[in-house]
Amino acid sequence: MFSAVVYNSCTGSCKKYAELISDQLGIPAVEFGKARVAGEGKVIYIGWLFAGKIKDLDKASDMYDIGAVVQVGMGAVYENSEKAAREKNAIKAETPLFCLQGGFNLAKLPLPLRVIMKIKNKEIVSRLMAKPELNAQEKATLKMAQTGVGEPAEWCVDDVVAWCKAH
Repeated sequence: MFSAVVYNSCTGSCKKYAELISDQLGIPAVEFGKARVAGEGKVIYIGWLFAGKIKDLDKASDMYDIGAVVQVGMGAVYENSEKAAREKNAIKAETPLFCLQGGFNLAKLPLPLRVIMKIKNKEIVSRLMAKPELNAQEKATLKMAQTGVGEPAEWCVDDVVAWCKAH
């Protein structure tokens, strides 16, 4: 059983996902490093993605019994997203991992990340504009990269909630 959803949010997407999951599971959403998790039990950790790394997952692993991980990034989720995340973040095969598309707000990023993302956004736009057709998540990513702000194609936590209820 899960005792809390612990999230680390930079521009608000991880917080929104944490609140959606929290509401559906009836457990608290707790911001990483801001409050303690009451009771014992596993937590769902939600972290934002930067350069393939889930923010503070390593620190959260030292502090909590993580029963599931949710990574949130501005990019579309592909068939190989889970495999890449497991490799880059050393997430064991037995730990459930969910990859979700989040929103983006360039202005909310710390200055060094903002500079990096201004350059990266140009690469993202070029790559997506070269594709003959875009799915809904790719269209959302393109808008975020072009404008510096945007929402994911959808805010859906159904898979995460279903898995947690089953376990």
